[in-house]
Amino acid sequence: MATVLNAVLMILAIVAQEVKCQSNLHFVYLPKSVRFSPKLDPIKTSSIADLLSLTLGYSLPKSLDWKSFDSITDVFSLPKACLTVRLVGQHNFEFDGTQDIPIEETQELITQWDVFRQRTEQRFSSENRVILRLDSQEILTNNQIDNKFNILSNDEKLNKGLKRLELQELLSNVDQNDKNIKSLVIELETIYQFLEMVNGIRHKTSSFRDLYWFDVRSFAPILDHNKYDESVRRIARNLLNSLIEKMTQDITQLYSNKVVVTVIEDRYQSPHLIRNVRASEDKDLNLAHVFDPNFHSAFATIAFTTILIAVAVFGISVAMWNIDPGKDSIIYRMTSQRIKKDQ
Repeated sequence: MATVLNAVLMILAIVAQEVKCQSNLHFVYLPKSVRFSPKLDPIKTSSIADLLSLTLGYSLPKSLDWKSFDSITDVFSLPKACLTVRLVGQHNFEFDGTQDIPIEETQELITQWDVFRQRTEQRFSSENRVILRLDSQEILTNNQIDNKFNILSNDEKLNKGLKRLELQELLSNVDQNDKNIKSLVIELETIYQFLEMVNGIRHKTSSFRDLYWFDVRSFAPILDHNKYDESVRRIARNLLNSLIEKMTQDITQLYSNKVVVTVIEDRYQSPHLIRNVRASEDKDLNLAHVFDPNFHSAFATIAFTTILIAVAVFGISVAMWNIDPGKDSIIYRMTSQRIKKDQ
């Protein structure tokens, strides 16, 4: 009986852990022109880029595989920008007024950034778009603008961040030489640089669609580690909420409320899954050949051209075979036997 009870408790613990580790998509700010259904169903990872594309007015190659998207009421008031904050790890993010959507993970979330970015690049030239992404404490740009975000080194960002008023409450309760604290300060300083300089970039460019994507990784080691006191974790959580609130206020004011602000909680994968993925990368897998994206168009063009030429040659040959070889025909004139007989 005790063995059965232990097994049941273990299963319940696993289920609870799975529920806790579920990723979520939070819409912190959404224009009134974009409407969702009152009941928000879970969304697949592969549909997140499609959903964000629809909010910006992009057409999709196929219909959205998420039934809770209602409509766009005013096509003349479409958002001009999308700000996405991807929280990597356990955060338990809570923000008032958000529309929360559970994510059914079918692939890595970062792949949705690539899809979203490519769609924007296909629709707007580099002069008419601003694309920024924060990754590994650096902001990567994909525009014809000066990249002034990464002028400071990490040591300079750390020294400047330690003096920021917003971080003083946290820094007064932790060891400032702690590795995780240093990473947090550097990452936050980079984000604050963005908030201070994005206004100047916006005024220098006549952009039609702007994308901002931030991979925030430094909060999770503090919020999900027992070596930090509960008071420190509470301060860090409040600091995260304040950061999201400041980013939302600045970006909505900059774009006159024509902006979409989302927060994606990307939970950690199972260590066993990560180990299996890494092990599979080292193996010589029997994978299919990767073809060029234009392969099907080239194949169809060459195939139909070849068939058309073959049919044309066959038709011409049959027609010439049935021509009457009179003295006024091309067959008579081009035949060598006719020349001998005339001589």
